[in-house]
Amino acid sequence: MNPGVVAGISFADDVMRYAEVEHEHHGSTLKRLGSCRFDFPVSEALADPLDDERATTVREAVAEIFASTAAHRLSVAIDPRLAYTFETSIDADADDDALKSQILKELALVADNETPLFVATESAHPDEDDGQVRVTVFAYPERIRSRLGGLAAAAGARLAVTTAIRSAAGMVSYLEDSLRGREDDFSLVVGDHGSFAEFAVCVHGRPSSRALCLLDDPADGIYGLWSFVRRMNLAPRDLDTVYLYGENEAESVFAEIPRQCGATLRRLSPLDVVRLASGGGGPQALAAYVPCVGAALDQDV
Repeated sequence: MNPGVVAGISFADDVMRYAEVEHEHHGSTLKRLGSCRFDFPVSEALADPLDDERATTVREAVAEIFASTAAHRLSVAIDPRLAYTFETSIDADADDDALKSQILKELALVADNETPLFVATESAHPDEDDGQVRVTVFAYPERIRSRLGGLAAAAGARLAVTTAIRSAAGMVSYLEDSLRGREDDFSLVVGDHGSFAEFAVCVHGRPSSRALCLLDDPADGIYGLWSFVRRMNLAPRDLDTVYLYGENEAESVFAEIPRQCGATLRRLSPLDVVRLASGGGGPQALAAYVPCVGAALDQDV
């Protein structure tokens, strides 16, 4: 194993996408990029505790793909519909027990008392104005973690789990590495996956709040996005850039948003933040590979 090499995978319907990234002092290199198609929805198979046969098929595919990998970690961008992500605030001087108690109470409400769950706090941001700390909570069923652990074992690597939108927002933080000229300027990261969309706000290049929007009609996604922006007390006129990626990126209704508010549209690609290894090849349509490459880039999971 090489501590500088990380593998990433993501799932969309019947497709598993994978990447391998080597981290060095002078930057990161994309060593490998590819996909594997199954005859069943991959996330559904991994989530079903009774579906050992299809879960074994996925595990065997991972073992074959990463048979010669040097990666020490397999970072999985989980389907957000299988997880619970929310934000909570607590007094800055509260101890760990108080934070844990609050998280478990709020999680019981959003998860409808589903147990057991694997729970992690992804980030904590102090709010100097009111003495609070904002914590992002990420939780998903232990049965899914067990299945993902099997994938990591098949690759001979340690498991890490994240989400596509966190991965994409992390890419944007690489791109937006300098402060903006006005305090209220912000960017939006939008993952359009057809039946659902993910949103994230980046203020001064720093990933902030995130949201999941389930869509009966893709056109409804725009309304969901503006509702999310309003909840963040942000104004569309101050929107700087919309970063777009995902399975449905090519036909996304979200591409119309810049025309509504004057923002710049940028279609997010892994090659925005990582070099392609000589002879590495790889698909030409890269927007759908943002989650798996971003997962491999995230050093904090």
